[in-house]
Amino acid sequence: MKTTVWAIAIAMALSAPAAPATKAKKTAKPADTMSEAQKTNDASWRLVKGSLPIWLPSWAQPIYQKMNSESDTTAAPKPKKASAKVKTKAVQQ
Repeated sequence: MKTTVWAIAIAMALSAPAAPATKAKKTAKPADTMSEAQKTNDASWRLVKGSLPIWLPSWAQPIYQKMNSESDTTAAPKPKKASAKVKTKAVQQ
């Protein structure tokens, strides 16, 4: 009788950690930073902003293009120039 009780106790102790592992873990979805209404408004704004050159008069096109070319320079940073000390060391070697 003692051996049966001990066998059941050991079996329960060994199976206890495995019981929670069999349950499906709930994964939390990342919270959307924008609601559906905000996404729709953002898409509409991008559409209007992108179609602006179509609606501008011909005399305003150069002004618009110049404004956009200046704002696009921040997207591609210019490479840094090497200092004079680095150039002279390279020449001496």
